[in-house]
Amino acid sequence: MPLVSQRPCTDPLNWNLYADFSGEMYIPFHDYVQPEQTCQVDVPFPQFLRLPRELQLRILRSCSSATLFQLMHVSSATRDEARKLFWSDPGARYVVDGAWLQAGGFSGHTVDDVAALALMKHVEVDFGTGGPFVRRAWDDGEPQYGRRPSPADAAERMADAFWQTLQRCLPCATNVVLKDSELGHTKEGDAAPAVLTLLAERCPAGIRASASCLQVVAGCSYLMRESLWQPVWHGRSQPATWNRVDSFDDTTQSVLPPAKTFRGPVGAFCRIDYNVRRLSYLYGARRLLLIQAMEAYYTQNPQTPFVCPVPECDFRFETPRAWAVHATDELHDVMDFKLPTETLEMLFSEHDARLARMEQDIADTIIRLRLEWGEEGSEQRRKREEEFLHQLQHDPAYAQAKPPRECAVWHRYLIEMNNEKTAYSEQ
Repeated sequence: MPLVSQRPCTDPLNWNLYADFSGEMYIPFHDYVQPEQTCQVDVPFPQFLRLPRELQLRILRSCSSATLFQLMHVSSATRDEARKLFWSDPGARYVVDGAWLQAGGFSGHTVDDVAALALMKHVEVDFGTGGPFVRRAWDDGEPQYGRRPSPADAAERMADAFWQTLQRCLPCATNVVLKDSELGHTKEGDAAPAVLTLLAERCPAGIRASASCLQVVAGCSYLMRESLWQPVWHGRSQPATWNRVDSFDDTTQSVLPPAKTFRGPVGAFCRIDYNVRRLSYLYGARRLLLIQAMEAYYTQNPQTPFVCPVPECDFRFETPRAWAVHATDELHDVMDFKLPTETLEMLFSEHDARLARMEQDIADTIIRLRLEWGEEGSEQRRKREEEFLHQLQHDPAYAQAKPPRECAVWHRYLIEMNNEKTAYSEQ
């Protein structure tokens, strides 16, 4: 069910591509700040600091995000201005977990770097499947489905609490896109989801909130496109009207925030969550890569008859783009079919082997942590328990809503360490 790109793919396949279950693509932070090899010029420019301040700023404003990121770390003279420009770049929309904010925004409940989150100006708050109010109560970062407040004022109270948390965790955010990723939530042409507009309309002054969701393309079963709505205010005493705008801006990228520093025993355990999430993005992107590979091959070989390669599907297509849409809507991207060249077969086989190794690394990490946990009643286990709880108590990067022995991560750690088969190994 991937979201088909609006442009044909003719570039080399990006094996580090990230995508979620709906096929929407993301850029991991380490790729976003990686300078392109072709743009690197090793030429000293000592006269830069002698230039007038206005010229320095003009030069910095023309730098790429990767260059600004480097300047943030190598030059004390330009660090502050480079940092300001980097985190306020309108071409980057940082993806923030909406459920994390709804649960209180505790640093111990996220694998993202909370110090970096506090600097971001343009953010995309993704609530995942179901939208912002599907989980009506939270306890230590965990959803409590059985505790539902009365519906009369629940949404407004939850909306106000959400914005308070967002402003505390992301104090620099001024442009916020509220996103519901539930598949089939609306059909193309429907109005903006009311649950998102209600939340957006209660945003504080100084923040511009818009709403986004996936919509089923007319005439299709599974093909989705992102729709974006922005409010038009007629005075704060009047409700806003919501206008649908074209959200397919090739200059805007959805960037995943940098990961926190995974230090100590708690960090070693939480790193598993990060690696599982990373692996799920790579698996999600494989489906897109498959379609992109086929589309690129037939674009570059227009003389080759284009027949759908899926067994028992003999449809013929005039253009590779037509097949990409067909494959998406017929779920061909989740089927096995023979690729048109041995080279592509080999590349996908190598990529699959890489994903399998990553999955095995996660399983090996759990085994290693379990060995470090030690036998019940041993001095080794007592020491590990003491170290883990001490870090939960004193490390601000892993702050929890509850005392260490009562918090969810401690209970999950005990379950994982004392069971031979884990939730991760079953994935």
